[in-house]
Amino acid sequence: MAADVTIVDGLNVAPRVSPHRQTTLRITDLFELADERRIRVGISRHRKEAYFSPRHHHNFDQVRFTIEGRVKYGPITTQAGDCIYFPEGVFYGPTEIASDEALTMTMQTQGPSWSYFPHRPDLERATAEVAQMAELERERGRFKWPDGKYQDSYEAAWEHLTGQ
Repeated sequence: MAADVTIVDGLNVAPRVSPHRQTTLRITDLFELADERRIRVGISRHRKEAYFSPRHHHNFDQVRFTIEGRVKYGPITTQAGDCIYFPEGVFYGPTEIASDEALTMTMQTQGPSWSYFPHRPDLERATAEVAQMAELERERGRFKWPDGKYQDSYEAAWEHLTGQ
């Protein structure tokens, strides 16, 4: 049995501002796959002075490909043509642009735990709701809670969505 093939022109997907980071992304969600697997593909152009992501981890797998420029993930620096894999649960970062700007592609999908992988509208809504309770520092990709503690913004939104 042949599977349906989905083709998306990723460079012409309308750019959207990330709800929880100071970045603009061209995101394509492939969420209607037969086995209920969810895949998110994003193409991003970042300027050195306008992007930062704190050291954090996710409950999904991701592959990042540096198309142009250089990107620093903590002690690891990638350059054009490099591909890096971050398994579910592995800490990485902080992430910074190591050249004047960089063009990257990211693929994210459910990891071995098969944790909830939210649709973008749900993530945007959850980020806005958490921002009613804590200060969103988009330039640092984190929330500052009233007790002074910091939390990765995606993690806070995910926990808000799932209650976990």
